[in-house]
Amino acid sequence: MSHLTETEKKAFLGRAKGKYPKLESQKERKHANKAVNELPASVDWREVRPSVVSAVKDQGSCGSCWAFASTATIESHAAISTGQLFDLAPQQLASCAPNPDHCGGTGNCFGSIAELAFDYVAHSDGMYEEF
Repeated sequence: MSHLTETEKKAFLGRAKGKYPKLESQKERKHANKAVNELPASVDWREVRPSVVSAVKDQGSCGSCWAFASTATIESHAAISTGQLFDLAPQQLASCAPNPDHCGGTGNCFGSIAELAFDYVAHSDGMYEEF
């Protein structure tokens, strides 16, 4: 990257917005932003609110980390909002979330991105519980 100008380097900073910059659920935020100095240095959600973190799941040899991470995020956000922790099925995302542009891979066990998982859930009937 040493050959890049400062402007070109700045383009690499932060999260790339990609094709799915904003999901509907992000348009309205319920919580106000706080100044950095008002935030704790760290938070262990297992200690603060044990009911918002599900047990660790195992993806095995499947390259579906994107589905597992997205599922865990949805589980925790739902638990924080409702007070109920659901054990959701990452297999649903791996099997059903479309990836027509091959973002992060070709889908299923061959990779994808969280934005596609969230978009799928937001525009479907939700997620199934794992059994």
